Amino acid sequence: FTELEAGERKYQEFTVVPEHTRTNKRDQRLDIVFCFKRSSNFYVNKLIVPTILFTILTFGSFLLDQRVGERLGFGVSTLLVIVAQSILTIDLLPVTKERLWVNVLTQGSQYFAIAVVLQS
Repeated sequence: FTELEAGERKYQEFTVVPEHTRTNKRDQRLDIVFCFKRSSNFYVNKLIVPTILFTILTFGSFLLDQRVGERLGFGVSTLLVIVAQSILTIDLLPVTKERLWVNVLTQGSQYFAIAVVLQS
């Protein structure tokens, strides 16, 4: 397992969970099953918290006066930030056939931002 450098700190993306690792010896074959735990703090700090904060910030559009054009501009700006974040998120997530909950979170955030812009 390689250690990646983030600035001056080193971290491991995966760690082995020894409690769930098992071995099985059959005939002339040895089967070893590893269970890995992924570093979750990185994903929480870089994906989940910003997505939730941008979604909450999007609803700040309702605090602005309807007669002012800044309301629409604010909504579109936050929508663009959320779309840009989801584009950057694609590189951080594994490619799977299943629908990941992180994708559901970012898509839901985009839908809320679109609803705010359409309401404006």
